[in-house]
Amino acid sequence: MANILRKLLIIAAIGSLSGTVQADPNPGKRAVLKNSSASEEQDSEQSGPALTKEAEAFYSGVTLSGGEPPPTAPPPPGFQNLTWTGFRMGEREADVFLQLTSQVSYQSKIKGRLVLVTLDKVKVPLRNNLRQVIAEHFPSSPVKRFRVRRLRRDKIRLEIRLRRKLVPNVSMRTFGQYSFLIVSFPVEAQESE
Repeated sequence: MANILRKLLIIAAIGSLSGTVQADPNPGKRAVLKNSSASEEQDSEQSGPALTKEAEAFYSGVTLSGGEPPPTAPPPPGFQNLTWTGFRMGEREADVFLQLTSQVSYQSKIKGRLVLVTLDKVKVPLRNNLRQVIAEHFPSSPVKRFRVRRLRRDKIRLEIRLRRKLVPNVSMRTFGQYSFLIVSFPVEAQESE
């Protein structure tokens, strides 16, 4: 109890010296420090700027049927940016998709239960898009997991690990101002018990 009171006093002292302490709309998760001399809000548990309420309300995520793209810097000349990695589980097919700033050339290869799609002239400005995505917990998902890896300065590779050998349908489509590399796999119907 004494440690909690000390922390509250320190936060109150910081607030009175450099700005105000505001509670997050989700109480119990975090406190946001607002510095009166700076225009950005800083999360006390995370580094970097926090999203404003307007930005949180505006951003609805990326889907193949719509949604808002995440903010990204323009790609360097001659390149495109990977702006999102996603997964969609449907009744008849499962899709692994990459959102890109424009269409790019790609090559696909199957090695047993591993599907490899190499994309040319693509940069990945957000490190979060290089994280592994686990999809095996979706019921009847043929995809176990996938991730994007940087190969060289000008190439990336999408690596998809499957539960069983399947031949995917790989396509590049444009929706609005963004292009999507879509790798689709058929879903087998689950037997009812």
